[in-house]
Amino acid sequence: MVAYLGSAHTEVLLDTPDLTAPRLWRDLVAALDEPTILADVEPSMYRLYQRAGKQVDILLGGDGADELFGGFPWFHDARWALVPDFPWASTTDELVKTLFAPSVSALDVPSFRRQMFRTATEEARESSPDAADSSSRPDSDFATAMRRVIYLFMTWFLPEQLDRAHRFGTALGIEIRTPFCDRELVEYVFSVPWSMQTSDGREKSLLRAAVADLLPQSVLDRRKSGYPMTGDDRYDDALRAELGKLYLDSDAPVRALVDEDVLRALHRDSAGSGDPRLSRHEMELALKLNAWLTRQGLECAW
Repeated sequence: MVAYLGSAHTEVLLDTPDLTAPRLWRDLVAALDEPTILADVEPSMYRLYQRAGKQVDILLGGDGADELFGGFPWFHDARWALVPDFPWASTTDELVKTLFAPSVSALDVPSFRRQMFRTATEEARESSPDAADSSSRPDSDFATAMRRVIYLFMTWFLPEQLDRAHRFGTALGIEIRTPFCDRELVEYVFSVPWSMQTSDGREKSLLRAAVADLLPQSVLDRRKSGYPMTGDDRYDDALRAELGKLYLDSDAPVRALVDEDVLRALHRDSAGSGDPRLSRHEMELALKLNAWLTRQGLECAW
């Protein structure tokens, strides 16, 4: 693509110390003003914007293309897309099982989440544009279900992405524009039948067709490549080591929420060779939550 466009290309290479620096995590919490669950996507995204901001004042982001044109794998797997509740609800049920304290687990977070998602799905059925006349369509069941999925992604998932980009841009002094979120484009594409959205059997069929005369064939036919996440085990090791440090920090506010035995085990052996594997999501959530509580001067009374 760089050769085809004749554009200037800069690679931003990040290693584990870049992604796990304590100062970076404090900056993330300050920019977002909330603890989030998004693996190592946010640290790398922040570093990317930080590097780009040294050269430009405005960036174009591709946010919205996956949600609008069916780019996510959830759109193409009935196990995800056609479930009775939120399309990705089941993926979040395992995030706080091991690290967080039994008292937190006793809240039955997954059940609460499923109920919240179920309510959102019911609202989508009532408020999506085709709710009133979907029964008159020959393919109403499947087409309506897929339109509901797109609607949920556009109204629940995408706003969080846009807010993140805006907050990172504001923190770093750059403007991030998202042309795929143009109102007229969104309204037009949302009205396109799902059969056209998947006309060639691949993700983003409609978008590929629309720009077929603008792209080299190698790019046009390329399989979707998601936002890069590090496969380096040292990233997980760094998270475990940081959690282990909390065992000696009696002032760490998140300690009221996490399992003391797990912290003790990580303090003794951050490699955790004999302990349950912790997901990046739950480790990052605990560390970000601790940073956020500390920044806000809050304590947890549990």
